[in-house]
Amino acid sequence: MGGLNGYAATSSGGVVQAGVWHHLAGVYDGANASLYVNGVRVAGPTAASGFNLNTNAPFRLGATTIPNRTYDGWVDEAAFYARALSAGDIAAHYYAATTNNGGYAAQILAGHPLGYWRLDEPAYSAPAQSTLPVANNLGSLSPVGNGIYEPGSLPGVPSAPYAGFGADNLACQFIGAGYIGVPAAYLNFTGPLTVMAWASASPATGNFQTIISKGGTSYRLTMDGSGYPHFADGAQSVGDLVGPARVDDSQWHHWAGVYDATNSEFFYIDGQLVASTNSATAPVTGNGNDVLIGGDPDEGAFQLFNGIADEIALFTNVLSAAQIRQIFSSATDAPSLLAPVFSGMTLAGGSLSLSWSAIAGRTYQVQYKTNLEQTNWSSLITVGATNVTAAASDAAAFDRQRFYRVVLLPW
Repeated sequence: MGGLNGYAATSSGGVVQAGVWHHLAGVYDGANASLYVNGVRVAGPTAASGFNLNTNAPFRLGATTIPNRTYDGWVDEAAFYARALSAGDIAAHYYAATTNNGGYAAQILAGHPLGYWRLDEPAYSAPAQSTLPVANNLGSLSPVGNGIYEPGSLPGVPSAPYAGFGADNLACQFIGAGYIGVPAAYLNFTGPLTVMAWASASPATGNFQTIISKGGTSYRLTMDGSGYPHFADGAQSVGDLVGPARVDDSQWHHWAGVYDATNSEFFYIDGQLVASTNSATAPVTGNGNDVLIGGDPDEGAFQLFNGIADEIALFTNVLSAAQIRQIFSSATDAPSLLAPVFSGMTLAGGSLSLSWSAIAGRTYQVQYKTNLEQTNWSSLITVGATNVTAAASDAAAFDRQRFYRVVLLPW
């Protein structure tokens, strides 16, 4: 791509952020070169003079034939085409990977959790198995953070019947007598944090029960003896955040607790904020406990869970209310919370104005086709929503007809 490299670093949003995956595409059409980042052209087309075939050097990933130009980072899904892809082709490739129709797991993994336990392992028979089965961590720390199904935790049961989990998704049943133990040397977080789970709790027994916990000086999702959900991180003077409605109804609920490492905590049930505080000012000290799913690791405080749990996720960053709603909706397929819907279209002075339902804080891209039989959509404009409605204009529609759609971009 020659001299376009430096331009790409300063165009369309600045440098490519370290630690974040980006989709890169370079195109040469025989005369001009273009560079795309995340489906959008950020440089070119620029005349590419001096191009010469090289039939001697090997094709390399992570390096060039020039010394001291090795790559320090991660690469995946590398592809090479003997033709120039169109802008529509490249946008389609990017959105095929990042579309919000990819399911619940894709939404979780898009947030780069360090720990993500789908609890999708099959059932096992203790007498026929010499070692206890592993609860695999699919987060970025994997295989660090793999757990062990201790006796009394029963993997292989059906999960919540939501399309977003995919066919034949499994969960783990807890019978008040076991838990999943996760060695926690790398999970002792004292900074910003989001902890998340799906749970179906049996009727309360009068005792505290735990969905996931690293103990009283760290993060935890629990249910009290009357069936009300709790979230806390550290020993805060204001106590736990407590939801206003019981969740011990044997129905599936999505739990999410957020701590900003300064003074604020937020607690969400089924995508809705149910409790918050700005008085969580006590520093989180953490501890050397293992993380227990279905129990509490503090000495003498096992608080074992009686119900079914699934899709446990742990992030070392603050997820926004919009992100949590999107994750919840990606499982339950609640379009009113997730999918953009056109609400208006007006034509005035040669400019077409579009508006649609939106989630504040999220980013949308307007795309168009001139013929519905075309395979790919062309990108028109990217819009950041500031409230429940977003809008954009198309002042250059010289085609005889255009068809529009709006895509919710990944976070």
